[in-house]
Amino acid sequence: MKGIIFTEFLDHVTSQLGVEICEDMIAANNLTDGGAYTAVGTYDHKELLMMVSYLHKRTGIDIDQLIEGFGVSLFASLAQKYPSFFDGIEDSFTFIKQIEDVIHVEVRKLYPDAELPSFSYSQPKPTILILDYRSSRCFAGLAVGLMKGCFNHFNENVSIDGEDLADPKGSYVRFTLRSVM
Repeated sequence: MKGIIFTEFLDHVTSQLGVEICEDMIAANNLTDGGAYTAVGTYDHKELLMMVSYLHKRTGIDIDQLIEGFGVSLFASLAQKYPSFFDGIEDSFTFIKQIEDVIHVEVRKLYPDAELPSFSYSQPKPTILILDYRSSRCFAGLAVGLMKGCFNHFNENVSIDGEDLADPKGSYVRFTLRSVM
């Protein structure tokens, strides 16, 4: 997993839970380079899971809530860092439909060795988007948080229903997104 995810996670933990908890989390886990991540480095995604597990034990906050909350924060941060991804986009569904063919292409230019999830979609109605998420890592909760961050960015009210579909290679979730007008 790319280091930018780790650096953003540490920033998120610091801003939401404080420096002390962030430092304790790093110290309590056997992290690569003591948790001194770089945005361009590549790290084992299990380290992120270890840190989330620590936070759950330390704070009592549900693991899914921790991961989704990070996803919301991550989207806002990435939107600030990469505003060109939003050029000409006026709504969340249009943005989400670009992830695979536009945004991930650009991400691969920046990080050629990035191991990205894949997305495919169908849109049976203007207010419904069906999004299939596949990943070798089980981070569907992060995807939910990123989607919620996207809806916040565009100031939209969208419901998310997820259906976990069996995939021996990792995570496969079908999300049904419904825009509430």
